Amino acid sequence: MATRKAIALVSGLFQEVNTPADKLDFAGNTTTDLTEGSNLYYTNARVFGALSVSNSGTGYGSLAYSTVTGAFTYTVVTDANIRGSLSVASGSGLTYSSGTGQFGTSSIPNSQLAFSSVTFGSTTVSLGGTSSTIAGLTSLTATTVTGSTNVISGAAGAANSITLGSTGIIFEGATADANKTTVNATDPTGTRSITFPDASGTLALLNSISVANSGTGFGSLSYDSNTGAITYSVVTAANVRGTLSASTTGTGYGALTYSSATGNYDFAVVTDANIRGSLSVAVASGLTYNSGTGVFGTSAIPNSQLANSSVQIGSTSVALGASTSTVAGLTSLTATTLYGGVFGAANSLYLDGTASALVFQGTTATVNTTKVVVTNPTANRTVTLQDATGTVALSANNLSFFASTTSAQLAGVLSDETGSGSAVFATSPSLTTPSLGVASATSVNKVTITAPATGSTLTIVDGKTLTASNTLAFAGTDGSTITFGVGGTVAYLGANNAFTGANTFTNATGQTFRQTSTQDGIILNGRAGGSSSFTSTLTPETLTANRTLTLPDETATLASQDFATAIAIALG
Repeated sequence: MATRKAIALVSGLFQEVNTPADKLDFAGNTTTDLTEGSNLYYTNARVFGALSVSNSGTGYGSLAYSTVTGAFTYTVVTDANIRGSLSVASGSGLTYSSGTGQFGTSSIPNSQLAFSSVTFGSTTVSLGGTSSTIAGLTSLTATTVTGSTNVISGAAGAANSITLGSTGIIFEGATADANKTTVNATDPTGTRSITFPDASGTLALLNSISVANSGTGFGSLSYDSNTGAITYSVVTAANVRGTLSASTTGTGYGALTYSSATGNYDFAVVTDANIRGSLSVAVASGLTYNSGTGVFGTSAIPNSQLANSSVQIGSTSVALGASTSTVAGLTSLTATTLYGGVFGAANSLYLDGTASALVFQGTTATVNTTKVVVTNPTANRTVTLQDATGTVALSANNLSFFASTTSAQLAGVLSDETGSGSAVFATSPSLTTPSLGVASATSVNKVTITAPATGSTLTIVDGKTLTASNTLAFAGTDGSTITFGVGGTVAYLGANNAFTGANTFTNATGQTFRQTSTQDGIILNGRAGGSSSFTSTLTPETLTANRTLTLPDETATLASQDFATAIAIALG
């Protein structure tokens, strides 16, 4: 466009602008139509080119500037920068991830602990070690501990209870109902660490966070509730230079300076030495730290710094490094062998779980012991010890092992005895009106009794007496009856049925009843269903006085049992 003077519309007429007081109308014109003077026009390129930045020192973080876009870029000190400068001592049991900056522990060796063992009684067990025996305890009790898939604080499903399970952490809340709050972790793709601040407050959800812009100035914030990302819209280059400044506050490392003349920011970086020199460990924490290398370690961590510094057995708590000779509160204890006292010492005992036995050492420590062994039971058994002091009897002991027992005391413990009075034994007993059942004897009152092969019957009518003044043998036909008159002598019959001196009686079938040749016995020559040459002899012992053999008023067969056995049967 050609150069021309400015004109103005005055009172409806166009006229040239000749004085500064005249009004100018630039409508339809731009700065392109005007020649620049000493005051240059504003352009982005001129502003961008007027600024610069520089970095000083050796370390992490830097500031860059683009003269093309006018953008300042600060390369921050990253987690990786700081984490890469830290490490842990070998063999300390500490772990460190330079990728996440997380310190942890893994298999802290016993050598790094102030106390690395627990002593039960006189048995010391190192951490990580095992012991199948415990000695030196004077008492031990316990309760039963039951584990489950879930760990529940409070009653299951009750108000304010917390359940730790494979599905997450479940909070019941103040009301026990079907509504729960469950905290779950998204499947991690790397090692994660979530740290809660040292403050009270309420956790915020992504959809409960918002940002707002206030005041008059440059730049703005925006927030994406789906990703949790907060986006800052930067101040444009046109806004920057006249409003920028830099200052460093507080006491520490790193500083930022700014030259308003050049637009240059200078950042003094934070060095490894700065960071390492600012770190330390608390006294008596059990941690060690080398400010020259930045290495943390451990050395004799005291119990006060441990979350768990004791072992609970039953109701007895034993601190790490301490010992106890007593343990209380156990309700059950399982071990192959349990010892009371020192094994093998005098008066010691132990329970042998491999042989179901209780073993006593005795008052002298020798190889000899007394072992109480249980025969394998076929049902539940109970052995009760009397409320008395005494010595245990064995099945091999006879009655002489016990205190003297009277006949009345013996009868008091029998439940099926008959009769009364004193106990009777085999040799020369004295019986008063005994009642005998089926019995056997070789003699009664010195009268010898010869037992028949199968059985015989001797019957004496009640109130009658059978007296033999000499040796007699009776023989006759079964079922025969001999009737004696009043007094007289029994004579023997001869071949012609005449009595002889031998006093032998013979019936029609040939059976005889006669004296023995020595005249001290009675010979019965009978038959049992046919002829027989065998005889039965009834012979008494040599008599020292008059004897009476009384047969009971009943039909029976003489038995061949021993007299002492008959007495025992009568006594039950």
